[in-house]
Amino acid sequence: TGESDITFKKSEGTGRKLKQMRDLYVGDEWDNPTELMEWSGFFEGAALVHWNLILGITEGIPTEATIDKEGLRKLAEKAIDFHRSLLEKANHYLHDTGKSKAQE
Repeated sequence: TGESDITFKKSEGTGRKLKQMRDLYVGDEWDNPTELMEWSGFFEGAALVHWNLILGITEGIPTEATIDKEGLRKLAEKAIDFHRSLLEKANHYLHDTGKSKAQE
């Protein structure tokens, strides 16, 4: 029914937007781990929101739909776990960085 074509087209557009946002946010500070972790926090938070939307969609798909509802649900759950773990790593890094800067 064209879901894949629509998804790939949207993902390409989203990828362009994310690269522009990343370049605007990080700028020329690619050697600054704090800036990179802050950007990672924004990115991973956005990814969590996105995959939770997908998970919600799977819960609303009618049972008679031809899409692989169960496969999509499992993919969304795995993606949520993955991005949550990366967000936690960025959070811990930034927390520890903030703490050490305050003690300087």
